[in-house]
Amino acid sequence: MAAILRCLAACPKGRVANAESRSFRCIRPGGMPRLPSLHPRISFAHGDSPRILEVRSMLINQMSLPRAAVPAVAAILLCLRPAKADEPRYQGRSVSSWLLDVEFCHTSTIAVNVDTAASERRRNYAAEAIRAIGKQAVPILVERIKKGSDAPDIDYVPRATWALHVLGSDAQSAIPDLIQLLKPAYKAASQSDPSKTDHTSICAAEALQQIGEDSVPGLIKALSAKDEEIRFGAAGALEYFGDDAADIVPALVDSLKDSDWMVRWRSSRTLGSLGQMPEIAVPASVERLRTDSNGSVKSYAIFALQKFGPRAALAIPELKKSAAGSDLCIATYAREALEKIRQRDATQPTSTGRPAGQ
Repeated sequence: MAAILRCLAACPKGRVANAESRSFRCIRPGGMPRLPSLHPRISFAHGDSPRILEVRSMLINQMSLPRAAVPAVAAILLCLRPAKADEPRYQGRSVSSWLLDVEFCHTSTIAVNVDTAASERRRNYAAEAIRAIGKQAVPILVERIKKGSDAPDIDYVPRATWALHVLGSDAQSAIPDLIQLLKPAYKAASQSDPSKTDHTSICAAEALQQIGEDSVPGLIKALSAKDEEIRFGAAGALEYFGDDAADIVPALVDSLKDSDWMVRWRSSRTLGSLGQMPEIAVPASVERLRTDSNGSVKSYAIFALQKFGPRAALAIPELKKSAAGSDLCIATYAREALEKIRQRDATQPTSTGRPAGQ
C-alpha cells in the first residue's frame, strides 16, 4: 500500500489521469468510485459516501496527492481498511459516517451553510439513525467533540452537537462537554461586529435545552467556574430555561457581582429575558445600575428593569437619576425603561431596542 501511495503521489497529473481511466475501471466520469460492494459496512445510499469524503480529504490535505489520483486511492483504501468496528451502527453505517451526512448545524433557531432539499433529506436520515442508535452514540459524539477529525476540512464539532440535540434527554451524560462548548460565546460577544455570532455555542445551548432540566444544575455550577468564558456561556445558556427560574434567578443574581464585567452584563440580560422573580431580580438590577462602573453592565441592568415593566416600580428613583445623567446612551435607555415601568398594564409589549453591545 505504501508503495502504491508513493507511486501515485509522484506521478504527474496527466499520467495519473491515464492510470485512473485505464486501470481503475470502477471510476465514474464524475470522479467518484462506483463501489456498491466494496465492504458491507459502507453505504452509498445517498451518493457520495461520507467515508469516501473523509478519505478523499485526508489524501488531498495530508498526503498532497494530485486530485486526479484521489478517487482511485480512496477506492483502494476503502477496500483494505474497513470502517472502525467499535462504533455502534445503524443500517451498517457507523455514527461518524452518519454525521458526515449532516452538511450544517441546524436546530430550532439557526442554520449554518446552505440548506437544500437533498441535504435536508440526508439530515433527516441521519437524525433517524442517531435516534435509533440512542445512548450508545453519546460516547462517540463526545469523542468527536473533543478530538474532531483527522481530515482538516471536516468539522465534526457542529455535527456532533447537532446529534446530541437530536438525542435530547438520552444525551444527559454529554452535559459537561456541551457546557465546555459554550466558551467561544465570550470571544464572539467581545467583537464589535454583531455578525460575529458563534454558532457552535448556540448549538450547544440549544442541545442543553433539548436535554431538559437536567442541564440546569450543571449550568448553575458553571456560573462559579474559574474560567470567565465558562461563566459567561453558562449565564447565556440559562436564558433557555425559563421554567426553572426558582433555581436560576438566585444564581444569576449572585453572578451580577462577578469580577468579570462581561459575565455581569450577560447575567443582567438573562435576568431580563427570563422576567421572573422580580422580588429579588429588581433590587439586584437597581444595585448594578447604581454602583457598577461599567457602562455596558449599567445598560443591561436598565434593559432588565424595562423587561419587568410595572413590576420594577422600585427602580423608578434610580432610573430618574440615570435619565438625567451625562451619559447620553444610558440616559436614553433609562427614559425608555421609565416609560414601560409607569405603564399600568403589565402586558404591554416592551421596546425592541436593546443596549448597545448585544
